[in-house]
Amino acid sequence: MAPATLSTCMGRKIEIHKELQEITPQLAKFEKTNPFEVPADYFQNLPGNITERLQIKHDEVSILDKLIRLALKPQYSLSLISIIAIFIITVIVFDRTDEINGLEEQLQTVSTEEIQNFINDNIEDFDAEMIYENMMVEADVTEIDDELYESIREYLIDELDENTIMEELL
Repeated sequence: MAPATLSTCMGRKIEIHKELQEITPQLAKFEKTNPFEVPADYFQNLPGNITERLQIKHDEVSILDKLIRLALKPQYSLSLISIIAIFIITVIVFDRTDEINGLEEQLQTVSTEEIQNFINDNIEDFDAEMIYENMMVEADVTEIDDELYESIREYLIDELDENTIMEELL
């Protein structure tokens, strides 16, 4: 500090002490001492102590904590969500595969005669176009000859009444 500043600061302290004596003489009688002490070389060793403590805490962090912190970073969270979604979809698809296989096994126990009887009893519930398409797929026929076409057409006309046919066409 410059000498002028030092004298101004000292003058201010004396002025504050006089004001304190006027307001509360009992308080002004207390001795002005600092009860706190700073250990020797405290500020020289402080950066090293802080670094050492941070290193210890860094070493104590578990792998799970590191993974969680990594997953919560925005650049990785989208990837993590995508992986979880793919996993869930895979589980659902493979679970449904078991259901489909179970259905196929159940269908193998049903005889062709039972299937034909069911179709004949419930023919009005079936769509003629659907039946025709399924016959083509099962037969693996890309083109149908005229004789087969006529036999299918006659069968559908015989089995379906005119009102149903008209409703389907309109």
